[in-house]
Amino acid sequence: MSYTYRRRKREIAHFILTKIYEDSLYPPNDGPPDYGEQIWSIGTLAKLFPRYTWEEYRGAVQLLEFHEHVSCAPLERDGPMDAPLQIYRTPVGTEAMFDGFYEKETQRDNLERFELRTRWILPIVSFLFSLAALILSFLNHFYPKK
Repeated sequence: MSYTYRRRKREIAHFILTKIYEDSLYPPNDGPPDYGEQIWSIGTLAKLFPRYTWEEYRGAVQLLEFHEHVSCAPLERDGPMDAPLQIYRTPVGTEAMFDGFYEKETQRDNLERFELRTRWILPIVSFLFSLAALILSFLNHFYPKK
């Protein structure tokens, strides 16, 4: 999985948490949150905020579910298995939103990417400098200046 894909997925996950939090009428500790008329699902997110694709929203919701920051329930209790899912935030998700969990993960990913690049570049550059110094010392030894 590429760094840009993971970064985008985390960005969308934070966006979803923020939107769901802004539209809830009372905190989730008092029971399931009341979103008024708005029902949050992947389809409604894709319609209301078309800057991301449906697949990107689905990947972000799967990431949120994996970390237990949201929970999903079918819109229809006895509906088919592939029925749309309503997205609820959890108390852990609210904490993650306020703590900037996904921004921190992106920063950690950027540092890891920087480390992976510099792990090979620095030894190669130092080897080239030492090789150049060795060549210059041989040249000075065998062809001294007059």
